[in-house]
Amino acid sequence: MVFSGLRYGTGDKADYLRTVVRLACHRPDLGPEFISRLKEFAAGLEERDARERLVA
Repeated sequence: MVFSGLRYGTGDKADYLRTVVRLACHRPDLGPEFISRLKEFAAGLEERDARERLVA
């Protein structure tokens, strides 16, 4: 048997999370809103990291 297409690893917690995020981003019913919220979340992490660097 020959497999063609994308394969997603879910062998560890980080791979599982990457897979779920990728699949959610590609779903037409979830993708646009999920991507928007993910960008907001990532921006918040960057702001937090910048504040922590200023304090350190």
